[in-house]
Amino acid sequence: MPDFEKSWQQVKDEDVLFLGLFVPQGFDTEQDAKDFVEELGLTYRFATDTGAQITLDYKLAYFPTTIFIDKSGRLVRTEISTLDAEKLTELVLDLF
Repeated sequence: MPDFEKSWQQVKDEDVLFLGLFVPQGFDTEQDAKDFVEELGLTYRFATDTGAQITLDYKLAYFPTTIFIDKSGRLVRTEISTLDAEKLTELVLDLF
């Protein structure tokens, strides 16, 4: 997540949005996730996937997964791996 924050700081003035997703798995609460985000000082947006609907819609089977979606809602790329800030920034700038 710190790499996502670093990348976000580099591209936040571009026409792009970062959205972190908390998928409840029975042992962490949404408040735990909010506290964790605050503790790390993350400034990009977060949402909770209550009922795992986003997880199902995008067929997320492995974590971490990063999905790149364009303005029209079209999925343009999926990365099933950990991305460092440099690679993430490169992908964002290349794709958008």
